[in-house]
Amino acid sequence: MTQKLINTGTSANKGDGDPLRLAFEKINDNFTELYTGSPIVPQDLRGSVFGDDSTLLVDGVNSSIPKANIEDSTNWDTAFGWGNHSTAGYLTSYTVTESDVTTHQTALSITESQITDLAHYDDTALATRVTTLENAGYITSETDSQELTLVGTDLSISSGNTVDLSGFLTSVPAQTFASLTGTPTTIAGYGITDALALGTTATTALAGDTALFDSTTSEVAIGSSAGETSQGTKAVAIGENAGKTSQGNFTVAVGDSAGLTGQGAGGIAIGPGAGMTTQGVETIAIGANSGMTTQGENALAIGSYVGVTSQGVSAVAVGNRAGGTSQGEKSIAIGYFAGVDSQGDSAVAIGENAGQTTQGTSAVAIGKNAGIGGTTTATYVSGGEADTTLIVDDTTGINVGSRVSGTGFLTQVNRQPRVLSVDNGTTLTIEYTSDSTPSGVLTFNAQQYNFAIGIGEDAGAYGQQDYTVALGYGAGNFVQDEQAIAIGPAAGNNNQGLGGVAVGSQAGETNQDSHGIAVGKWAGRSDQANEAIAIGYQAGYTGQGAHAIAIGQDAGKTSQAAQSIVLNATGSILDNTQQDSFVVKPVRSVSGGTLPAGFKQVGYNPTTGEFIYLDGV
Repeated sequence: MTQKLINTGTSANKGDGDPLRLAFEKINDNFTELYTGSPIVPQDLRGSVFGDDSTLLVDGVNSSIPKANIEDSTNWDTAFGWGNHSTAGYLTSYTVTESDVTTHQTALSITESQITDLAHYDDTALATRVTTLENAGYITSETDSQELTLVGTDLSISSGNTVDLSGFLTSVPAQTFASLTGTPTTIAGYGITDALALGTTATTALAGDTALFDSTTSEVAIGSSAGETSQGTKAVAIGENAGKTSQGNFTVAVGDSAGLTGQGAGGIAIGPGAGMTTQGVETIAIGANSGMTTQGENALAIGSYVGVTSQGVSAVAVGNRAGGTSQGEKSIAIGYFAGVDSQGDSAVAIGENAGQTTQGTSAVAIGKNAGIGGTTTATYVSGGEADTTLIVDDTTGINVGSRVSGTGFLTQVNRQPRVLSVDNGTTLTIEYTSDSTPSGVLTFNAQQYNFAIGIGEDAGAYGQQDYTVALGYGAGNFVQDEQAIAIGPAAGNNNQGLGGVAVGSQAGETNQDSHGIAVGKWAGRSDQANEAIAIGYQAGYTGQGAHAIAIGQDAGKTSQAAQSIVLNATGSILDNTQQDSFVVKPVRSVSGGTLPAGFKQVGYNPTTGEFIYLDGV
């Protein structure tokens, strides 16, 4: 039991200690523990200790134990008298050697009674065991080792005889197959028993149980399951599963699964997966997976993954992935990724990425990225109804020139606003506001439309509309409107209006309005208004007003007024900001006299170059 402590409280007579009865119970319990059993004394024992018979066991006064209390104290006294035992030279370890044994072997004796298994070692038992080992074939005797030596043609054994080997073959002379005798005349003679010989029936044919050059037919089928079912007359199928099912007459299928099913009469499919399913009559598909599915009649697909799916009748696709999906009838796609997706009927796309996405009917795109197009979607967030700022969730993949369609926008393509700029990751500027409140997923289509022509790298690349012409690097690149014409590098490059004409390097380059005409390098280059005409180097260069006419180098170069005419042959800049005016330089002057017949009196401002005439004179 642990000691029980009495709680005396926090102060005298406060009443928060143990009750008196409980305190005395703890006292009694503690004394009972001391008087019965062995009490636990949680401190050092101090003083002398006596036994029950009053014998002194521990002398607390002299801090010693009486000698009489130690058993065998006499032996301890003797050992103590020997002094320091560490210097006595006691043996602490010893290794027995052979000499120790031989020195004392005469004094050693082992009696028979000391060997408990003596029967195993007597003479009779040992003789029996030796006989058993001899009968088992073990070596019972041994002589000195021998050495075998070959010197030249002499074979000798050390301490023994020599054998002459000169009569035996010492080298192999050069041989030819013709010098060999007894050679086999069949494959089986060489030990090859599972070979199939070329033959005229399926029983002596190649693997796959298919006859090779069967004399009874005009078809050829080589490879596992090649031409397996309903192979047509004079058809050729080479490769596993080539022309496997319903291969038409006069067809050729070469490659794994080429012309696999329903290859049309006269069709040619060369390459793994070429013309694999429903290849049309007299079609050609050359290259891995070219013309793979539903290649139309008379179509041509050459290259890897060319005309892969639903290539139209008489369509032509040449180049990796050209005319890849849904190429229209009589269309042409030549070049890497040309006309790759939904090229329209009779369209032409020549060059890398030309007419790549949704090229319109009879459209022409020639040159890298010409009429490349592109369609993507984004979710409407806000704007576009009250103003031309349209907010979507993500502008990635949206090209300038894309037509916007979806809820809130008209279905008529030429009345759908185009994207004029991609301002940031969520904000677009469109051509004009929506028809009603937009919502949901919007589609942005920058395809080259019907009958459009784009020739040159990036010509008519994005959103080239119906009946437009873009000829030259970057011509009509973005948002070329219907019936517009842009000829020259970057001519009509961005947002060329309906029926606009831009001829010359960067002519009508940016924001040429409807029916504007710009002819000459940099003519009408920026913000030429509707029905304006600019002819000559830098004529109507920027901000030319509506219906204005500027002819000549630098004529009406900056902010020419609307309905004004500027004719300039000075070689210097001639601007005009007066609306409804006519300005010309230079003008021939005459001195004195009267006006010739038919002439009116004209007023001319030599500073501004403006003409007026006096009516009624």
